[in-house]
Amino acid sequence: MKLQIIDENIKYWVVRAGRGAKFYEHFRQNEIIAAGHIDSLPSDNGIIDKVDLQETANLLLKSSTKETTDDENSSNQGLTAKQANSITTQLKHFINEMKVGDLVLTLGDGFTLLGTIKSEPFIDDKELLAFNAKGDAFERKLPYKLRRLVQWEKAKERSSIPKPIRATFSAHQTIFSISGVNRELFASWLYGVYQENDSLYFSTRIDEKNKISQFNLTEFQRSIQKLELIAEKIAKGDFSSAGDLSNLESEYIYSGLANEFTLTTKNSFMSPGNIWSEVTGSSLKLAIFAVLLGGVFSINVEASDNVQLTLEQQKAIHQYVQNLKDPDKGYFDLFKQSIHADLEKPNKTHTIVEPAKLEGKPKIKFPETDDNGDTGV
Repeated sequence: MKLQIIDENIKYWVVRAGRGAKFYEHFRQNEIIAAGHIDSLPSDNGIIDKVDLQETANLLLKSSTKETTDDENSSNQGLTAKQANSITTQLKHFINEMKVGDLVLTLGDGFTLLGTIKSEPFIDDKELLAFNAKGDAFERKLPYKLRRLVQWEKAKERSSIPKPIRATFSAHQTIFSISGVNRELFASWLYGVYQENDSLYFSTRIDEKNKISQFNLTEFQRSIQKLELIAEKIAKGDFSSAGDLSNLESEYIYSGLANEFTLTTKNSFMSPGNIWSEVTGSSLKLAIFAVLLGGVFSINVEASDNVQLTLEQQKAIHQYVQNLKDPDKGYFDLFKQSIHADLEKPNKTHTIVEPAKLEGKPKIKFPETDDNGDTGV
């Protein structure tokens, strides 16, 4: 797999498909995400550039009735000012902040659907159908008229997502972003090994279900730490002892005492579980580290397109990997096998999504205002 360079400006979003995910298949089959927050408001069909939050909040309150609804993502009846502001915040996410190229996730009954946003937000009041496995249309139609087009990937079982990441989906909002530490964990699940700015992130899966020997776990982690030392040596052109592990232990200790290592673990694990790690440095060092990491796990990781490894560097990487995996030299395979460890594999394919052209949809202003600038219903 190719080491992916991730744009720090890419955001990750969760958009729920109605209460109880009742419109999950409508989202999937029609390749959209949608929200029903403005279904009760008058509007033309068309593309929305941005939403004025205060005007929209005022309009929601003005159009509100005392009727009830069984869907938090549908018409807005009997709203308080606080509820109206909460809705406009979610509209801000959907209209003003989401962008083409961002990743979006929606949750089904036991499944998670991941996709890439490929259109600007638009309003379309045509109800959408979804069909069962026999080809029969579901009785329920999707009425939500605020939409974006999405290119979905193959659905994943929710149980395949590490528990700390699944916990981020428990927010009550219909639309929210995955940010901070949760963003790093989610990206690690998506890409397995990836680079963002001057950091390389990777996730190690531990599948031992019984008690884990502290010695085996410690030595396994020490072996991973040594990869940073080796990557630094190769990046600096130190090939004098390429592949030789005899002096590596003393260099490892001295580097640690001098606080030269950058490798950190952001989250530990409850076995079975994951160890999420980050290492920093130059693009060359990170590329070498990634190839070394893949090598010791017997996974072919290629440097990113912006880094070209020389034949001498590739040869040194190969020699180190062979010796680290040798049961009489580096012992890595023994430690790895003892705790059933593996490198987390990517859960997202590397695809380039072309922005969708919304043919026949004019640009519109939302919310609508009259000639005097007043928002009406």
